[in-house]
Amino acid sequence: MSDVQIVRAPDAPTPGWTTGLKEFVALSDRSHQTRLGSVDYQFRASEWAAMWVAREQTDQLLWLAVTDGRVVAAMQFGLPLQDNLRLADGWLILDPEYAERASELFDALWDQAREELVRRGRGLVWFWHITAIPDADEAQLEPRTGSGAVIADETADWLAGTGFGLEQVEVLARLDVDDSLVGKDFTALAADAEAASEAYQVKGWVGPTPAELIPAMTELRARMSTDVPAGDLAMEEESWDADRIRYADALQELMGRRTLWMVARHRDSGELAAYTQLSVVDEVPELAWQNDTLVAAAHRGHRLGMRIKLANLAQLREQAPGVRRILTGNADENAHMRSINTTLGFRPAVVGGVWQLELGAQ
Repeated sequence: MSDVQIVRAPDAPTPGWTTGLKEFVALSDRSHQTRLGSVDYQFRASEWAAMWVAREQTDQLLWLAVTDGRVVAAMQFGLPLQDNLRLADGWLILDPEYAERASELFDALWDQAREELVRRGRGLVWFWHITAIPDADEAQLEPRTGSGAVIADETADWLAGTGFGLEQVEVLARLDVDDSLVGKDFTALAADAEAASEAYQVKGWVGPTPAELIPAMTELRARMSTDVPAGDLAMEEESWDADRIRYADALQELMGRRTLWMVARHRDSGELAAYTQLSVVDEVPELAWQNDTLVAAAHRGHRLGMRIKLANLAQLREQAPGVRRILTGNADENAHMRSINTTLGFRPAVVGGVWQLELGAQ
């Protein structure tokens, strides 16, 4: 008889609902610190708690595997409620000390999770799993895109054996900064980008989206969901309107994130052509995330991506001088955006695999 107990974390605000989240974050931290040398690559407890409370756009599910009196594995899912209604977008985490029991633990979790996902009509499942960058002589797996690789560890073995396909590899890159923010002079780089985009003006802000920009930002945010490389991930275009913009902004504040934005507007047409976003988490003020960056297709070829990123880094220096490292992620095959980040000083740190399964195909 198995000594593994599967516990489903209660919904907020059920008494004790935060306990499961805290255990999940502690497990994630143990796993990432051991395997990746850092706990930066996962949401913090305050961020998870905010997402658990604010469920208007995304529902949350979490199962924990308990043995020997401790949580040793977990599966978490976000269920979109506005679009992509078949999708369950999840993480799976394993305590490295229990690697030899990965199949047993994940099977037990998956038996319960799969039943609930089917009941809710979620026939498309994604799992994210982060590994170190594989060494040349290390067992590794390539995605169906043919670009990049992840370590073939116990978690990856379980995913592949359960029928998940590795669809895409994302490179998470890191920029270490000093008191001058970037430690190098970007004056010439900024001048070149501005010269190539004279037909555009940039505007930045911190926090919620200004009311006059909401209509244009709804279009760009929707494009962000489909314009970036996604391999064969079955992603529908997200539906964005003014209410969703305001909700997303409010959620960032609830998560304890300070968001810094920069957009580019075409001078003649007034059309919003590009945007980028940085966020600083109150719980880890020395860390910033470079999140979305999008240049609309009709406005590419003017170095707008470089220009708005540089402008937002300057804004970050003013607004959050305590930041000492910046993380960002791009699909391995997104050579253009990765080259911009490399020029800015980002260097690959870890890789994340996106695994996909159609439940009906099992």
